[in-house]
Amino acid sequence: MADTKTELKQAAVQVANELEGKKMALKRELQELEVLMAEKKAALEVGGFPHERAKTFIPLIGGDYQCPICWVHRELKAALRPVDNPDSQDDIFSCRECGSDFVIPV
Repeated sequence: MADTKTELKQAAVQVANELEGKKMALKRELQELEVLMAEKKAALEVGGFPHERAKTFIPLIGGDYQCPICWVHRELKAALRPVDNPDSQDDIFSCRECGSDFVIPV
């Protein structure tokens, strides 16, 4: 028959082991959150200053219309190509870089 002191001591060790497991899980979660936070900060940095970039956007360079999305997102000069669409009276342009289409009412 087990003695009361031994049983209580074993219960204390069991509780400590459970708490240690929770502590380790919390540490892992915290590390994951720190990685996620670093990724979010990096995304903010990559995003730069969109309003300032939009102010410097040049719609026409060397006879080619430029993609505003590529410029604002990545500061990339990307020429738009006209899309032949006989069903539309509007001018349609497509960007090969990002795949965006722009419909310009005529």
